[in-house]
Amino acid sequence: ITFKGTKEKIVVSKDYVAKVKFSEGIKQVAKNKYFWLINLHSILSALKYGIGSILGWYCIYQIKSDAMLGVMNTVIGTASVPLMLLAPLLAKKLGKRNVLIFTNIIRAVFCAVMLFTMDNTVVFFIFLYLATLTMGGDSVVTTSMTAEIFDYQQWKTCLLYTSDAADE
Repeated sequence: ITFKGTKEKIVVSKDYVAKVKFSEGIKQVAKNKYFWLINLHSILSALKYGIGSILGWYCIYQIKSDAMLGVMNTVIGTASVPLMLLAPLLAKKLGKRNVLIFTNIIRAVFCAVMLFTMDNTVVFFIFLYLATLTMGGDSVVTTSMTAEIFDYQQWKTCLLYTSDAADE
């Protein structure tokens, strides 16, 4: 189902053979600013996913209840789904870049609020749920943007090398 209707976006003649040195390919990727931006975002995403460890810490040290950790984990496990389902619609309406920026800003705000609500379990949990909710859209959009970046790189280098071949 996933690949149904998928077609190659770059059309070249059947007898064309790309002759690109590995080192040249690395140089071309190194020049792709979108590649570096999405990788920087992915590296910083590791910090965002630390939210999951906050739940364990909170239940064990703040409210001292292993049973509550199980309940909260179950509820938090559903948090990413709504925005995962809405992400394609939001991306189409607002643009992928804007969805990514918006979800990261909102997550930062929710996390900041969590710092000040640790004494109120219900409010803390609500903001933890909302912070986790934003991660669903973020992951869908980031994956989509990564695919587009690689398509862009392929298109850009294919144009470069096919025009070089045409000049010869």
